[in-house]
Amino acid sequence: MLGHQMHIPFRKEGSTVKITIPSNVEDTDVTVVAIRLAEELSLEKTPTTAITYAALQDTSLKTQYAVEAITQSISEGNNPFDKSNLSSDGLNYSLTDSNLTRWVTKHAEALYKTTKGMPKGHFIGSSALSADKQTLYLFVKGIPTGPIAIKGLRNIITTCANSRRRHNVRTGNI
Repeated sequence: MLGHQMHIPFRKEGSTVKITIPSNVEDTDVTVVAIRLAEELSLEKTPTTAITYAALQDTSLKTQYAVEAITQSISEGNNPFDKSNLSSDGLNYSLTDSNLTRWVTKHAEALYKTTKGMPKGHFIGSSALSADKQTLYLFVKGIPTGPIAIKGLRNIITTCANSRRRHNVRTGNI
């Protein structure tokens, strides 16, 4: 933690590192965490191009990678489900990977006929917009532990829903 002598607790869960920043060392503007690496930075492969519906049938594709590729592709305006039999409720839909099928059917509303989301910089993550352009879907990685920020949104929010819990959504100049 820059500006403090203490070491920050962290734990590795698979390919994710979870860092716990104690509230007494947070800065009000920007908190800077310095992470010392044993060797040169090495990252797992992340989706860089649109994923196709055919690629989702690949049995060697890891579920987490596929989900990230789907959300990123839709966010960029390339919905792999556009020419599939996915319905808005996800009923009677299946892919080769049962875990991916569960994720897709659970989130079918956010995948069915959705288009490109917000431009980069308005939300940290991927997003999608419903066909009627009145529902914005935010793809939040992991389990949110704090507020979800949307920069520059000028619309009035009528409903903010998530099946797991209620979230504090901050809009405007953040």
